[in-house]
Amino acid sequence: MAIIPTTGHVGVAAAVVRAASWYLAIGTGSGAEAAGNTTLTTEITTDGGARAAVTPTNSSSNVVTWTYQWTFSSGFTVTEIGLLDAASSGALAIRHLYSSSKAVISGDKLTCTLTMTC
Repeated sequence: MAIIPTTGHVGVAAAVVRAASWYLAIGTGSGAEAAGNTTLTTEITTDGGARAAVTPTNSSSNVVTWTYQWTFSSGFTVTEIGLLDAASSGALAIRHLYSSSKAVISGDKLTCTLTMTC
């Protein structure tokens, strides 16, 4: 059996932060999280909810965080978030289905944070 020592976790986190580009996307889908997911179930692409470029932060040696605030011009019920490596299409690195949805209407702001511990 192999292990990843602490320094390895720190190295992975640093590599993630140095990656060329990251994008957060939110959606309205309810499909279960699964290792085979390649997209959000139903990504929001309009009315202020479109995919957004984000810069990760590395607040501690092995924790990476991405945060973005959307401002909506229409209503949605946000149920999922994903981290991708491109402004459109791209590889889905992380997907999360929220345990409770968040309804937003025109004029609302929604801040989402995704955290990865390496």
